[in-house]
Amino acid sequence: MNLTRRQANLAGFAACVAALCVALFAQYGLGLTPCHLCIFQRVCVAGLGVAFLLATLHNPGDLGARVYAGLIGLCAATTAVVAGRHVWIQLQPPG
Repeated sequence: MNLTRRQANLAGFAACVAALCVALFAQYGLGLTPCHLCIFQRVCVAGLGVAFLLATLHNPGDLGARVYAGLIGLCAATTAVVAGRHVWIQLQPPG
């Protein structure tokens, strides 16, 4: 399956929206209270979604696509670092 650049960016945006919908369902539907890192992860995923959406709407040429790829990569790396820290904290022994 060959996706165009615009379709790939739209799929990334849809994945971010889906992740945020699951997080909000867990909070409001299941009654789980998010911690500070959960909220920071949501902010990072929302930022990543905005970057994907901007790239989708703008549909730039080659140079613009590289700029958007750098922005998306930075947002994704920030999200991964926060998620990694979150998992690391949860894996620590009590106390």
